[in-house]
Amino acid sequence: MISFYYATEYISGIAIISNSSGLMLQLNYLRSFGLDDENLGKALACKPQLIACDIEEGWKPLIKLFYYLGVDGYGLRKILVIQPSVFCLSLSTNVAPKVFL
Repeated sequence: MISFYYATEYISGIAIISNSSGLMLQLNYLRSFGLDDENLGKALACKPQLIACDIEEGWKPLIKLFYYLGVDGYGLRKILVIQPSVFCLSLSTNVAPKVFL
Protein backbone atom coordinates (compact mmCIF):
# COMPACT_ATOMS: atom_id res chain seq x y z
CA MET A 1 0.00 0.00 0.00
CA ILE A 2 1.42 3.38 -0.96
CA SER A 3 -0.17 6.56 0.29
CA PHE A 4 0.65 10.20 -0.32
CA TYR A 5 2.76 10.69 2.80
CA TYR A 6 4.01 7.24 3.64
CA ALA A 7 5.20 4.23 1.71
CA THR A 8 4.58 0.91 3.39
CA GLU A 9 6.44 -2.21 2.37
CA TYR A 10 5.56 -5.57 3.88
CA ILE A 11 8.46 -8.00 4.01
CA SER A 12 7.90 -11.34 5.72
CA GLY A 13 5.15 -9.86 7.85
CA ILE A 14 7.25 -6.87 8.92
CA ALA A 15 5.71 -3.52 8.01
CA ILE A 16 8.34 -0.96 7.09
CA ILE A 17 7.02 2.58 6.88
CA SER A 18 8.96 5.45 5.37
CA ASN A 19 8.14 8.95 4.26
CA SER A 20 10.67 8.94 1.43
CA SER A 21 11.33 6.98 -1.71
CA GLY A 22 14.85 6.20 -0.45
CA LEU A 23 13.57 3.14 1.35
CA MET A 24 12.11 1.73 -1.85
CA LEU A 25 15.42 2.33 -3.63
CA GLN A 26 17.29 0.44 -0.91
CA LEU A 27 14.85 -2.46 -0.90
CA ASN A 28 14.95 -2.75 -4.67
CA TYR A 29 18.75 -2.58 -4.61
CA LEU A 30 18.89 -5.43 -2.11
CA ARG A 31 16.40 -7.41 -4.18
CA SER A 32 18.64 -6.95 -7.23
CA PHE A 33 21.03 -9.48 -5.65
CA GLY A 34 18.31 -12.10 -5.76
CA LEU A 35 17.05 -11.76 -2.19
CA ASP A 36 13.46 -12.84 -1.82
CA ASP A 37 11.15 -11.17 0.67
CA GLU A 38 11.75 -13.85 3.32
CA ASN A 39 15.54 -13.42 3.33
CA LEU A 40 15.24 -9.65 3.03
CA GLY A 41 12.95 -9.68 6.06
CA LYS A 42 15.50 -11.76 7.99
CA ALA A 43 18.30 -9.33 7.14
CA LEU A 44 16.25 -6.30 8.14
CA ALA A 45 15.01 -7.96 11.33
CA CYS A 46 18.59 -8.77 12.28
CA LYS A 47 20.04 -5.38 11.29
CA PRO A 48 17.38 -2.68 10.85
CA GLN A 49 20.19 -0.13 10.47
CA LEU A 50 20.50 -1.31 6.86
CA ILE A 51 17.69 1.12 6.10
CA ALA A 52 19.90 4.06 7.16
CA CYS A 53 22.95 3.01 5.11
CA ASP A 54 23.75 4.91 1.95
CA ILE A 55 23.77 3.00 -1.35
CA GLU A 56 26.14 5.23 -3.32
CA GLU A 57 28.73 5.90 -0.63
CA GLY A 58 28.45 2.74 1.44
CA TRP A 59 27.13 -0.28 -0.42
CA LYS A 60 28.40 0.18 -3.97
CA PRO A 61 32.11 0.56 -3.05
CA LEU A 62 31.80 -2.37 -0.65
CA ILE A 63 30.19 -4.54 -3.31
CA LYS A 64 32.92 -3.57 -5.80
CA LEU A 65 35.48 -4.73 -3.23
CA PHE A 66 33.64 -8.03 -2.78
CA TYR A 67 33.55 -8.57 -6.57
CA TYR A 68 37.28 -7.74 -6.70
CA LEU A 69 37.91 -10.38 -4.03
CA GLY A 70 35.92 -12.96 -6.02
CA VAL A 71 32.64 -12.92 -4.11
CA ASP A 72 29.78 -13.45 -6.56
CA GLY A 73 26.07 -12.72 -6.28
CA TYR A 74 25.41 -15.92 -4.33
CA GLY A 75 28.10 -14.97 -1.82
CA LEU A 76 26.64 -11.48 -1.43
CA ARG A 77 23.23 -12.99 -0.70
CA LYS A 78 24.77 -15.24 1.95
CA ILE A 79 26.54 -12.29 3.56
CA LEU A 80 23.32 -10.26 3.58
CA VAL A 81 21.34 -13.07 5.19
CA ILE A 82 23.95 -14.39 7.65
CA GLN A 83 25.84 -11.21 8.59
CA PRO A 84 24.03 -8.10 7.30
CA SER A 85 25.99 -5.84 9.65
CA VAL A 86 28.91 -6.01 7.19
CA PHE A 87 26.92 -3.68 4.92
CA CYS A 88 26.76 -1.06 7.68
CA LEU A 89 30.52 -0.93 8.19
CA SER A 90 32.70 1.80 6.77
CA LEU A 91 34.80 0.54 3.88
CA SER A 92 37.75 2.85 4.51
CA THR A 93 37.97 2.49 8.29
CA ASN A 94 36.73 -1.04 8.99
CA VAL A 95 36.71 -3.35 6.00
CA ALA A 96 39.65 -2.39 3.76
CA PRO A 97 42.30 -2.23 6.53
CA LYS A 98 41.35 -5.75 7.61
CA VAL A 99 41.32 -7.15 4.08
CA PHE A 100 44.51 -5.50 2.83
CA LEU A 101 46.92 -6.10 5.72
